[in-house]
Amino acid sequence: MAKRKSKSQPTWTDVKAKLADFDRPALLGLIQSLYAAHKDDQTFLHARFGLAEDVLEPYKKPLIGGFGLMCSGGRTPLFPS
Repeated sequence: MAKRKSKSQPTWTDVKAKLADFDRPALLGLIQSLYAAHKDDQTFLHARFGLAEDVLEPYKKPLIGGFGLMCSGGRTPLFPS
């Protein structure tokens, strides 16, 4: 295994290079492990592959409220006078 020359944090390029060596069963195993590891990973995969209706709804509510959007699509001022 080659050592990294720099002591910086790994990047997507580093991860991508490692993934290139995986075969299909290994990639599926990796994704299965991520899926089992955390509910947020499950939510992401469900949304990414369109497996559930609006699985991101719990995340949208705080965002919409935080930016002052109304249900009608209009805006309320973030800093009312």
